[in-house]
Amino acid sequence: MTRLKLEIAPKNAGTVVKLTHSGFPKQERWVDLYGGAIQGWQYFLMDLKSVLDHGQDLRSQYDW
Repeated sequence: MTRLKLEIAPKNAGTVVKLTHSGFPKQERWVDLYGGAIQGWQYFLMDLKSVLDHGQDLRSQYDW
């Protein structure tokens, strides 16, 4: 089982979002899932930033 920790804190005139996804077993069968999680979180957090900063959703129609 993996764990997700989300921390939100004020910083200057904005907000810092810190996401920690841990608990991936060190086994070969988890390598692809780990890589997919990293890419997925980067993609969706960049989209969240774009929506909050500019009102523009960067996701494709196939993401949801």
